[in-house]
Amino acid sequence: MAETVWRASELPHPRKVRDLDLTPLPELKVRPPRIAECPAHLECVLDSCKSWGREVVIFDRLVFYVQDADVREGTWKDRYRRLGLFVCLEERLSGIVEAQNLEEEATEAQNIS
Repeated sequence: MAETVWRASELPHPRKVRDLDLTPLPELKVRPPRIAECPAHLECVLDSCKSWGREVVIFDRLVFYVQDADVREGTWKDRYRRLGLFVCLEERLSGIVEAQNLEEEATEAQNIS
């Protein structure tokens, strides 16, 4: 999926889900469609963008969240591996963090607490 997302950045606007060989699903709260190949869907509206040099962080406000049943099953490690880490910063402001090594990070977190 990561390769598809990078490929999407190279397409002209407006980008269509079908142009990436993905399956669009009807949206529930916002205009862009959901994607059938994704196990979870965050429907958000843009809050702000912050730039630091060449890096840009996009902050959004979550309006709706839904996930496949199999993403809710298993240990927390299983769920993080399937889904990735979703971070709620304040109220409905959110972001996504990619973990490189969940085992190492879990150990570090246990040592801190």
